[in-house]
Amino acid sequence: MEKKKKRKPTLIEYTTYGVSLMLGFAAGFGGVYCLDRMSQKLDRKSLIIVLVLYLVSIFVFYFLQLMVHEAGHLVMGKATGYEFVSYRIGSLTWIKEDGRLKVKRFNLAGTAGQCLMTYPEDKELEKAPFFWYHFGGVFFNFISALIGGSAFLIVKASPVRYFILLFAIVSLFLGLLNFIPSKAMGVPNDGYNIWLMKKHPEIKKLILQNLIVNAMQYQGRRIKDIDDRFFEGGDPDGDIFQAAVSIMGATRELDRHDFDSAMELYQQLCDNEKLIDLYKNECKCELLFTKIITGAPKDEVEELYTKDLKKYVMLTESFYITRKRLLYAYYLITENDKKSADKEYDLAVKMKKSYPAKGEYDSEMALIEFIKDNYNGEPDEDKSDNEKTEEQ
Repeated sequence: MEKKKKRKPTLIEYTTYGVSLMLGFAAGFGGVYCLDRMSQKLDRKSLIIVLVLYLVSIFVFYFLQLMVHEAGHLVMGKATGYEFVSYRIGSLTWIKEDGRLKVKRFNLAGTAGQCLMTYPEDKELEKAPFFWYHFGGVFFNFISALIGGSAFLIVKASPVRYFILLFAIVSLFLGLLNFIPSKAMGVPNDGYNIWLMKKHPEIKKLILQNLIVNAMQYQGRRIKDIDDRFFEGGDPDGDIFQAAVSIMGATRELDRHDFDSAMELYQQLCDNEKLIDLYKNECKCELLFTKIITGAPKDEVEELYTKDLKKYVMLTESFYITRKRLLYAYYLITENDKKSADKEYDLAVKMKKSYPAKGEYDSEMALIEFIKDNYNGEPDEDKSDNEKTEEQ
């Protein structure tokens, strides 16, 4: 087997490492400074208590600033003509459904929070504003840092003022982390997106297409019914933004039950070395599904279903309806294990209440029902005829 050459980090990746080191050093220095000043005024027991509270506060302030950051995207997006789709912190997701805010549970690998908005589909995407929507989160973090820094100078009570300083440091840290253009694990941050859209206006259109298609699915539209113009510009061999549009196109082929076309697109995407790990893992899952449903031999399926991919499936199966569809097909068609397949089917049905994207859920359940109607696994020998009838 030919040994794979180790890829050298790009300039932007070196920048990401450098920025992370500088910000980590700044946060560490600020913490040491605060503790040093407090140690001069507190006894040992009090200092230990304060130290524990200080460490806990770092996480509390981080998640607080994460909420502030996503709120900044929401407020500045609304102010510049965008429309609310969803607001997520951790797995808690607020979406607008039937004119009311509803709380659902969803998680996206690699993100701790996310505010999704959309742009009116009847407007010219080329003329859409983009700066304040993408900069809004950073802007709110910087405002929080300014408020915290001002309060530190005003408040004289110790150690309260040092917790205020910590709040300001965390706010500034998160703001800079998203403002200085970088790509952590290949995922562009807000600053990188702004820089890229200024330099390449066509990328703005691709990003907006992605937002609009996502919003349509949240509002209940199936991807197979979405207009062709929102899939223009996709390239399975292209950069992250072109590939993202191609992934939407491949998903549309699945919803149309054109599995051969979908498989061809997913294979190209999996071969794209520029694809980020998150997208690559998703495409590998979908390539595996198309192999299963088009009748690939079991050894070919198992070769693709590697240990690493199984680990990814296990990490995401609780939140992604697409994983339930994959596992249902795998157990029913490849493993001929109807009992395990039925379990995945029941779990998929239960996800209806909590799943935020109604259109995506409907598409996935239609695929699952298609598999159920067209691929019948051999019944388990230990079940009676009555039990089989009840299950059907």
